[in-house]
Amino acid sequence: MNKGYSENELKDKRSFRRILELQINPIKGDFNLEHLKKINSYIFQDSPDVAGKFRPEVKIYSDELWHKNRNYPKFGEVTVCYSPMDKNSIKEAENVLGSINIEYMKELNQNELAKELADIYKKLDYFHPFPDGNSRTLREFTRTLSEEVGFKLDWSKHNQQEIYLARDFEVNTITLSKVSDQNQKIFLKDEIEAILKHPEYKPLENIINDSLSPLALVQQKNYQIDFSFNKEQSEKLGKKSYDVLVNGTKADELLKKDNLLSKALEGLAMHKDMQQKGITAEALKSGTIQPLMLNNELKVNRPESRVINALGSRIETQSKNDLHSQKTKSFSL
Repeated sequence: MNKGYSENELKDKRSFRRILELQINPIKGDFNLEHLKKINSYIFQDSPDVAGKFRPEVKIYSDELWHKNRNYPKFGEVTVCYSPMDKNSIKEAENVLGSINIEYMKELNQNELAKELADIYKKLDYFHPFPDGNSRTLREFTRTLSEEVGFKLDWSKHNQQEIYLARDFEVNTITLSKVSDQNQKIFLKDEIEAILKHPEYKPLENIINDSLSPLALVQQKNYQIDFSFNKEQSEKLGKKSYDVLVNGTKADELLKKDNLLSKALEGLAMHKDMQQKGITAEALKSGTIQPLMLNNELKVNRPESRVINALGSRIETQSKNDLHSQKTKSFSL
């Protein structure tokens, strides 16, 4: 069933699916440590041994740093040094998250927000609280935070290597500011300079800024596409549906000429008002509409000498023959 995938590959595929689910239904919270853990727990729910759990404290000597070696293709290896995840590290992480002020962030422009998000991201990445999936968790956390303050953060606008280089630069810079050992300082400076020489390096703040867009504009674009795409077709179907419903036009002839009208009438029959009045799709298609009279409803007779246009822009006078054929018809609204 696993098609020869390794355990790590399966874990990555499952976590990717969970991240897609979160983009549709994000985890709500107060953007605190518990919120961060819930996001990690959801992403890695298929790996319960690590989901939502902090990595243990690393017991190291004063001249050591907890680190990972990152291999960049066609470039070489870069060492990235993180927090030991001791009590002080957890306290610092709580302080970073506790300083998030949603109302303040809502007042920031895009450049200012990018700087704020980069600051939050790099500090949390330095703590590196989870045994697996820190980057995936932080990208989802900052994406959700961005939406909360009115911006869309689309990390896919940059490739993984660009994001990792920016992240590793920031983490090593934070670690450099915390160490006092001269050998460690020299080592970290060398790693930082190596990252800066990579042709794909971009500052984290710039990457985030490039990936941000005001949420209102994104939604407006979607609406414009939806409406303009269906405008002409909707007007035609709307007029035909309206003629069937209000003007007493038989639907059978119209259905022969336009098969989309059938679906339009079926959709119309799903409307709550139609269902309350007992008007079915079959009745609409056959033209035999006998709506139920609801409580407190007034009966209104349509002027027999008029045809109401679906767009509401004009009213046409009927001929005497049309008037005679519809003499007894009325419609209860």
